[in-house]
Amino acid sequence: MPPRPEVGRGASTATLPAPFDRTLFERLFTVLQASAHRDELPTVPELVRREVGRSCAPLGLRDETLRVAVVLGGRLAVGLDPLGAGTAARGGRVEAGQHATPLRETEMETGAASGGGTAAHRAVNSRWRREASVLRARRMTVSPRPDPDGGVLEALARDLRTPWTAYMRRLWVRLHGRDVRDAPLTDTASAWAVLDGVARSVMMDHRARVRTALRSLAAPPSPVAERRSA
Repeated sequence: MPPRPEVGRGASTATLPAPFDRTLFERLFTVLQASAHRDELPTVPELVRREVGRSCAPLGLRDETLRVAVVLGGRLAVGLDPLGAGTAARGGRVEAGQHATPLRETEMETGAASGGGTAAHRAVNSRWRREASVLRARRMTVSPRPDPDGGVLEALARDLRTPWTAYMRRLWVRLHGRDVRDAPLTDTASAWAVLDGVARSVMMDHRARVRTALRSLAAPPSPVAERRSA
């Protein structure tokens, strides 16, 4: 069971811990930052009061449909395998040498492994494996030579070996936001829209990071760097 969250005194997007390790301040910070219509949210004192109660609920969510979505998301997450190399987590555990901790820094919060054999796994994995950034990462994992780009892309490839980490973090944040707005999942279609949408979001974020890395690697060295090397 996750520990009781601290109240907290500040938050920064650059240093946010795993969801279950976040303070009440950090949890509400992410909600307010992501909300496009803050006037539709309750007052800050009411938000805090509700968040205190929410933190005592299972999985940090009050609505049961959202808690079910976390469990379903865990089952989907352990079968994610963008590289097609059998790196999916099995049985809610992480393969040797990997340290994935989506919701807490000390434990893996996933459901039973589904082996990547469901229609949902096939749909998400096939979409991911068609990504140009993933294809390059796959080539790097089978190459006997080290990353020619100085390790920048290798770090991104490592993220693809443990995709459940980013997936579960983002899923919980999205469901938590719905809980704050009193927006339950009313049917299976809405549940799948959230689960698949999070997978797309993680994939697009990885694509953007690869493009940024490639642009930085292709940029000519600055004059200062050239003079220093000389």
